Amino acid sequence: MEGERFSDKEIIVLAYCALKKGNFRDLGFKSTAEVYRKLSSLTSRGIGSLKLKHDNIVSEFYRADVQKERKGTSGVPTGSKVQRWTERDRWESYLELPIDVWKGIAKNVLEVNEPTRGLPKESEPLGPEGYVYAITNPAFPGWVKVGQSHEPDRRLASYWTADPYRDYQMPFRKRFQDRKNAEKKVHDALKNITSDWNGEWFRLNLETVMETIIQSSDD
Repeated sequence: MEGERFSDKEIIVLAYCALKKGNFRDLGFKSTAEVYRKLSSLTSRGIGSLKLKHDNIVSEFYRADVQKERKGTSGVPTGSKVQRWTERDRWESYLELPIDVWKGIAKNVLEVNEPTRGLPKESEPLGPEGYVYAITNPAFPGWVKVGQSHEPDRRLASYWTADPYRDYQMPFRKRFQDRKNAEKKVHDALKNITSDWNGEWFRLNLETVMETIIQSSDD
């Protein structure tokens, strides 16, 4: 991951932390450093790189339209009207979103799931049985999340707590005798199909993911 271009999901989280006051607490963390650690665990990118990108976004926000004072780091000639920073177009549109929507997207990138009001948390399963499911959201076109749960309806509902539009959908699920083992098999199979994955999220069409889950077995 080090040296690779930052993904849109990384930019979503880092920009939220950089530009929204009280941001890390909104996301359920005690400090921005905790956010870096969680994001690093999900992406395998170094904490130092994440902090540097966070600081760059702050600079982009306050100095994007400022002409370059002298020739230097950005490579834009003095007096040029060319925007001196290069990432602004990747996060600027989020400034127009309602704060709760942006926060919800960032939370789900960080896999911070809260129980839905009025619905109990998932009950403790009596055994390993359960479901492997596929989740999609139009905010992440081309991406499918593959997870496992004893109670997938409540799992989906937990995503909705951070999504006022309820755009998260669970178009497919399959029951297994050992849901965790089945989930691992599906993840391994999907990683053989695509190298573009992040945690439980895979950049694949839904049909491919569904077919992979269907073909998986409890053996």
